Amino acid sequence: MLRRSNSGILWVAALATVVGLAGQGQAAFITYTFSGTGTGDLGGSGFSNAPFRVTIQGDTTDISLLEPGILDIVNLPATIEIAGLGVAAFSNPVYVFNNQTNRVVGFGDYSFMDFQGDFWGQFSSPLATYGLDTSYGPITTSASTFAIFADTDRGFLSVEQIGPATFQATVVAVPEPSSVALFSLGLVYLARPRRLVGAISARVGLRAVA
Repeated sequence: MLRRSNSGILWVAALATVVGLAGQGQAAFITYTFSGTGTGDLGGSGFSNAPFRVTIQGDTTDISLLEPGILDIVNLPATIEIAGLGVAAFSNPVYVFNNQTNRVVGFGDYSFMDFQGDFWGQFSSPLATYGLDTSYGPITTSASTFAIFADTDRGFLSVEQIGPATFQATVVAVPEPSSVALFSLGLVYLARPRRLVGAISARVGLRAVA
């Protein structure tokens, strides 16, 4: 009884997977990076004019219109890598924004419920049409307008001097739901009850494999 039931369960589970995948919208993962050189401290370890890179992971389906001309994507995980000190994870989630009106892109601390959480603001004229949902850059400008002060898993982080700043976004496409569903249909076929296969084969004059 258990062996026969298992094949039916697998078939139903695989079919449910196909139905679920077919109903999903297309998404794309995106990585935003903000990099430069800075002077500051990480958990008691100082650094001076050290290259660093902030990496933020997101999903383009989460981008929203904060107000006309301002796009953001919120509640994202972020890390910072500092030359000579390694990688630290931000304790609080962050947001990424692009103010198309002012042509400025940046990120900040999502635990702040207002605009006081901004860490970074980088200006560039082409940002007037950037929607945060595609690969972009890298673009390098003379300086960022903000400093970084944040808790991390390695202690408090401060980056008080930021040299030439670089922003880049890279999209990694997620397979189309239809492609994943097609693969899952193969699982449905493999997981089908053998008795059902025998019945269908008999109707078309084929011998079922025992």
